Parts: sequence; C-alpha cells; structure tokens
Amino acid sequence: MPEGSVRFVCCWEYARNVAPIRDDAYGWASSKGDETIVGWLIRHAVLFKAIDFPQPWLDATDGQRQRTLELVLPPPLQVIPPSEILERIDGVIEGAERDARAAGRPVPLSVIRDSIAWSLGLMDPTGGPGMIRNWPFPASYLVQINFSMLGRDGAARELRSWVRKEAQGWLPVPTAKAAAIPYDPLKWLSTLRLDAARRAAGLTVSRTLDELRAFATRFPVPTGSPVLPDYSSVGAWSTATAKAKRQVLEFEADPVGFERRALGFWRFP
Repeated sequence: MPEGSVRFVCCWEYARNVAPIRDDAYGWASSKGDETIVGWLIRHAVLFKAIDFPQPWLDATDGQRQRTLELVLPPPLQVIPPSEILERIDGVIEGAERDARAAGRPVPLSVIRDSIAWSLGLMDPTGGPGMIRNWPFPASYLVQINFSMLGRDGAARELRSWVRKEAQGWLPVPTAKAAAIPYDPLKWLSTLRLDAARRAAGLTVSRTLDELRAFATRFPVPTGSPVLPDYSSVGAWSTATAKAKRQVLEFEADPVGFERRALGFWRFP
C-alpha cells in the first residue's frame, strides 16, 4: 500500500473506533468539519464520490479509494495547462447542473466554488468558506510563466527565486521518527479489534495468536503484512491493545494533532 494511503487509513480507521464519531458521525463532522480532514470528508463524501463513513477502507471500491486520496493527499507538484483548467471548471458546472436536476433543487454556489477549487487542486490558506482551517498543506498557487518573454533560463531563474522566498514561511517536512509510516498504530488497532472479537468468541489470546500464525502461513503475503498482529507473546498482545486504546483517546481529544502526526505534514503555525 502506498505511503500516503497508509497515513490516511490510520486517521480514518482510528476515527471509526471513536465512539462519539461512530454514534453521530455527521454531528461530529459538523463541529469539526473545518478543523479535521476526516470531518470534512464525512460531510463531503457523497458530493465527491469518496469513501463514506463508517465504511472500512478495505470495503471501499477502487474508485472510492482513488478519489479519496486525490482529495486528501493531492500531488505536491502538478502543472495544469489553461485548456485543462477550463475543462475541469466545465466538468464541475455540468456535474452541479446534473445533480440539481436529479435533486430537484439548485446546488449552492458555495458548493460549486469548493468543487472548482478542489478540481484545480486549490486550497484556501486563509481557511475560507468550506475549506479546512488546519489543512496540513493549505497553500496552492496558480503560477503563470511567460516563457516567450523570459526565455528558458530566465523563467527557471525567476521561478527558483520565488520558491526560495515563499519557502521561508513554511516548516520543513518531518524526518527520522516523526516521518515514520504509521504501520505500528494500525497494527495496534488491528489487535484491539481482534481482541474484542476473540473475547466475544471466548478464545484465549494464545489460541488467537496460533490462529493468526496459521492464517499467515495459509495466505502468505510476499512482502509481509506490517499490520497483522502476529505477536510472539501474550504480553506483547496486551501492550498493543493498551497502546491502541490510548491512540483512540488521543484522536477523540485532539483529532487535529492526531491527523498531523499520522499524515506527517506540518503547516506553518
């Protein structure tokens, strides 16, 4: 699974384990919608045909997964020619008109505005209407480069100069431990969910571990499964369960901080 997918899935799956979100997802998202990625996605999933809460990531279609990742993890650099900009805008307007006819009511202009912004990969750094205040990568730019006037070398020189100046307002991407892909938190969460299932089935931890090892042998993954809780001892299983419970509480108490740590991106404070 690509790194970006793992990071988002960590946020999504932990949200599914938080009782206040699970019990009233839309109500929670309405209060957190301009602060968290998960909250925004809960409210806009239908509009963008993305994964729909509390749908598990593994149950989503390929199309839902692709669309979701396009929304929450846009490419760090993309060049959109003017002709494609117009095509994307036309596509959003046509879609809004189609949805309006199907629903029998007009689509709000604010929704169209947000849809166009997303279609162009634009996020409002000031946290404007419909955008996320704490989005970890809020600044996108439309850059016009006049090669005919500047020439190849001049255009490259001007662009490098602008990037150096603009970069002074942004923090560097985390490295070392802070940049680690969150496989361990997902493994802990797998343990927590399996622990609830094995309790309901009346199985011991030792028996559950034996079954997991047998499963891994019958259905081997060539590169290994970093989230399969195939721990070597009952103590390690219990530790993982406790860590997952703490992570769930952390998401409930500070979803913005949880998302930032899991996604590994930081905006300028």
